[in-house]
Amino acid sequence: MPRSTHPIGQLGVLLLLPLAAGPAGATSYTLSLIAPPTGATAFNVMASGYGDKRLNNSGQIIGSATIGTAAAPTGYLRNANGSYTPIGGSTAATNVTAIGLNASGQVVGYSALGGSYAHAVRWTSGGAVQDLGTYGGQLYSRANAINAGGTVVGYGYG
Repeated sequence: MPRSTHPIGQLGVLLLLPLAAGPAGATSYTLSLIAPPTGATAFNVMASGYGDKRLNNSGQIIGSATIGTAAAPTGYLRNANGSYTPIGGSTAATNVTAIGLNASGQVVGYSALGGSYAHAVRWTSGGAVQDLGTYGGQLYSRANAINAGGTVVGYGYG
């Protein structure tokens, strides 16, 4: 069997999909390569510690990619059809980090939003960006998860 000369991290993400149960209730799986957005060399889903919040049952995946010579990665929503949408219409200057995704395609995370302090933000499937502010006088905040009802959890620090 030929081996790829490209590490997986440089190509994209592997998606593991369950297939129908086989003999004696065993489940088999198929691996699919997820190509990065056009112009990017990789699509990073930050699987460590966030795997349960970065993929929904609609087949959407959130992650980040650096396009061209941009100084910072941009958050992306990968749709079930394989197309990519920059989260919130963001640009590399906003230094977007997408962390949580719900079944409705709402995304949470944090962004500097053009300022020097990162704030928790929520992006809707329609592309609107909402700065969730900070709590208790903290300088920074971060949103980690969003449930089906739109409730966001996270923390403030600094």
